[in-house]
Amino acid sequence: MLGYKSGIAEVLTKITILRDEFDTVHDTSPIEHVGSRLKSPESLLAKVRRKACPMTLEAIRAQIWDIAGVRVTCSFVSDIYRIRDLLVGQPDLTVLAERDYIAEPKPNGYQSLHLIVTVPVFLSDRVEHVTVEIQIRTIAMDFWASLEHKIYYKYDGAVPQRLLAELKDAALAASRLDATMEQLHDEVRALAAHPGATGQGTPVHGTATDPTDPTSDLLVVAPEPLSRPGAPSDEVLAAFAHLLQPHRPVPGAD
Repeated sequence: MLGYKSGIAEVLTKITILRDEFDTVHDTSPIEHVGSRLKSPESLLAKVRRKACPMTLEAIRAQIWDIAGVRVTCSFVSDIYRIRDLLVGQPDLTVLAERDYIAEPKPNGYQSLHLIVTVPVFLSDRVEHVTVEIQIRTIAMDFWASLEHKIYYKYDGAVPQRLLAELKDAALAASRLDATMEQLHDEVRALAAHPGATGQGTPVHGTATDPTDPTSDLLVVAPEPLSRPGAPSDEVLAAFAHLLQPHRPVPGAD
């Protein structure tokens, strides 16, 4: 596992450098959070068996691409593709595959951008090209995925149909929220670049209409209600409460 651990370190270094540059040069960064995980031997063995992969090192390396994983959480959907372009543009990073679950979400509602890449790891006597999966998503996408992972784990994959429907509705609500926040972000940037262009006069300090004032009140936008009537189930509410606890570990998908 040393090679995969080192591969994660290489990718994290690239992302950290980008994040530091944004913070230093641009005073803001599209990267909200970065996490990583190395698949445990037990999880790896289970996936090898599910995929009927031969029990050889060469076959596992060729067929199992998510042994090493890095997750980047961004503020807005546009930031996802910005980070993607910056990473793909680095000459020592080779893209093996790209899966855009934002343009085409999974049937359960899951959204994220996945990059399967190889990075060179320089050891004392050789160079290994290690495969790493990079997941890039918004805060809303990450929140939903974490909840979905917790529910699937609780039910050992046999999730009741009612909860699956609620999860799909929640994914749609998260997508609408991302779209709304992206639009607000664009409007705020346009207002900052051209003050008074909207014809609303001078911004009032201490309110959300002044994007240049760090003490401005937060603008809270409520998402549209879920398409299905009725309150969320106790299981969903309990899962949300769990996710709000501090120091929550980042789960890794198998």
